[in-house]
Amino acid sequence: MILKQKAEDEKKKEMEQLLLEEQVRKYNQEARERKKKRESKIKKEQTVLRRKKVKEQNELRKKEVKSKAANTPLFNLYKKK
Repeated sequence: MILKQKAEDEKKKEMEQLLLEEQVRKYNQEARERKKKRESKIKKEQTVLRRKKVKEQNELRKKEVKSKAANTPLFNLYKKK
């Protein structure tokens, strides 16, 4: 009887240990998924900011070209080379 109870107790402890290990694995998997989503979100935000910066730089270049063209006398454009 005592041996039977010890065997049951050991089996119960083993099941509890397995359950705890499964819970740890599940938590770690969820943590990895959250980290991956967070990194993806950051990467998307960085891409958006980079594109916005490039767009602003292109607009500035366009304005510079237009202002240079506006300030250049027309006779300089038609000079013979």
